[in-house]
Amino acid sequence: MNSSELRMSLGDSYPYSLLDKIFCNKELDKYKQTMYKQFVEILWDDDKYSEWMIRNYLSIKMILSSSIMLTSCEYSIKHNVRVVEPYLCYYSILNCCRCFLYTIPSMEWNDGELMTMNHSKAINCTVDYLKIASRTLANRFENDMSILKYYRELFSYHFPANGLGSVKNGITFNGIVERCKLLVELAQYNSSLLHKAFVRKSNYKHRAFTLKGEYASKGFIYEGKNEMLIDKDDYYRISYICRKYNVIYSLYHTMTEGMTEDFFGAWCSDKEGYNPDENWKIIFDIP
Repeated sequence: MNSSELRMSLGDSYPYSLLDKIFCNKELDKYKQTMYKQFVEILWDDDKYSEWMIRNYLSIKMILSSSIMLTSCEYSIKHNVRVVEPYLCYYSILNCCRCFLYTIPSMEWNDGELMTMNHSKAINCTVDYLKIASRTLANRFENDMSILKYYRELFSYHFPANGLGSVKNGITFNGIVERCKLLVELAQYNSSLLHKAFVRKSNYKHRAFTLKGEYASKGFIYEGKNEMLIDKDDYYRISYICRKYNVIYSLYHTMTEGMTEDFFGAWCSDKEGYNPDENWKIIFDIP
């Protein structure tokens, strides 16, 4: 029995801190029913197994990347390097939007095009799916993202002479963290429904699924217009997960200590200053 199976068998569930506070039982139940219905309609084969393994891995990376950006922003605020604040606040939430959308069944993979959706589409789709649970929350989130996008563009294109004094948006750093945390908790919630549907519908006990290369490559090969990066760490982690598990687990149960430690370790420095290991649970209970 591997570590994820052990944790699941012991009834170990993710310690949500926001879902029950923000959504009432009726809202959360409506959301659950809508998402689970989509998951149980998936017809499981090697393609679907490969797609959802990669989607889960990408969701996890968005959680980790947003955690890096938020703790970097926190450090920058404390040390008066505030020029990065508009960018880090905006992109931390944008990455959490992507994390959330990777876990939505009706967001089609389309040969990896889901990974390259533009900012407006990522925000608009996030708002649409939040409306399933709470239209009020979704509208508030849409307004917040409009402000943060403007905030980021203000310093990308105009750069006011009085610095951050130009911006009176009313969104605090703690507010940014809470919005990120909500999105990744919803992503975790979705992935727990995915696991439940997979166990129910995939017949995984009587067949072994295979990770197909065309899906796996989307998780470690990054192509630009004139350049291509092959990330060996991503390749290793994806291969490890698929060798270890024949079951698709939730994001929380897919994460391993080695995966998270290596990710944050890549941002460490021998010099004093920003330490990515501090407060890495800022938005998610990372193992």
